[in-house]
Amino acid sequence: MVGCGPSRVIDMPIRWRLIGIAWSILLSAWSTSSFAANISLTPFDSDPTHAIVQVEGPLLAGDGTVFRSRVGSLTKAIVTFNSDGGSLLDGIEIGKAIRLKSFITVVLDGQRCASACAFAWLGGSPRFMANNSFIGFHAAYVERDGRPMEHGVGNALLGSYLTQIGLSESAVVYITKAAPTEMTWLNFRDAERIGIDVIPWESLQQSAKPSQPPGSLSDPTAEGLVTRARSFVTTIQSRWSGANSNGLGWLNTLYADEVAYYGTRLSRDSVLADKRRYAERWPERAYRIQNNSMKAQCTASECVVTGNIEWEARSLARRATSSGTASFSYILVPSGTTFLIREENGRVIEGGSRSY
Repeated sequence: MVGCGPSRVIDMPIRWRLIGIAWSILLSAWSTSSFAANISLTPFDSDPTHAIVQVEGPLLAGDGTVFRSRVGSLTKAIVTFNSDGGSLLDGIEIGKAIRLKSFITVVLDGQRCASACAFAWLGGSPRFMANNSFIGFHAAYVERDGRPMEHGVGNALLGSYLTQIGLSESAVVYITKAAPTEMTWLNFRDAERIGIDVIPWESLQQSAKPSQPPGSLSDPTAEGLVTRARSFVTTIQSRWSGANSNGLGWLNTLYADEVAYYGTRLSRDSVLADKRRYAERWPERAYRIQNNSMKAQCTASECVVTGNIEWEARSLARRATSSGTASFSYILVPSGTTFLIREENGRVIEGGSRSY
């Protein structure tokens, strides 16, 4: 076993206030376990599909499956962590489940989330950490003769996961650079430098208080929109990085009824049909947003997200490959806790396809 160590925009303030109330109730009943991971749910917002999910204690083999089962019916969740790590594979599985459902992740003030726990926390969309929380990373390892030794396959699996959730190469190096007996503790300065989007937990607590309706980017809620918009686009590119066998049903909820699509106004169904034709033409794909290229600006009514992406695609049936760099541009309309794409544009900067 590979291991990793010892609504709409105007509704957002109301949502955060409800979360704040639920959170104060939850904190009064906080408990810990030193024997095994405890995965528990506390409903909030008077909706059984909305919950605060607590993950405490070491992550053991099978905890990824338990987590997916517990959160399967949820549509909105804040996942909190207090764990020194454990099973790498289960940490990755929990992170993937969180990213798939666009759940929020947080490590609270004074709590620790290290190693495999930190990899699970990275799946959050968005991610929060408190000013005095501890989030630590080191390389994957196996124990040989009672000693931890770095594990190439484990680090390859970890690197693949980190790339799939949209992290840069510099972020992957930062996360895996510490030896198994050491730890790299994340801070806000490093997070910004290497492109890991993290929001101070204290800003969510502030937004839980009554405030003016969101408007300009100086508003904390609008700043939260920027992070969510960046995460939304990152998730799209990450999910395109896979084979068609994983299914394309996730495309169905992305677009508005009418879309300005590469200079042409199309219906949602027409856009989805074009996307599926492309996926059939290039059934194997890999996309990576270039470091520091993605920019986002938001108002109360829309977000504009731009950047550059590197792509590789392959069709074994046609014996063809495609690779290069392209720009992208989205105009997103807030819709509940997510977005709808109202406009999509882009152009190839360099590259193309070839046969072999």
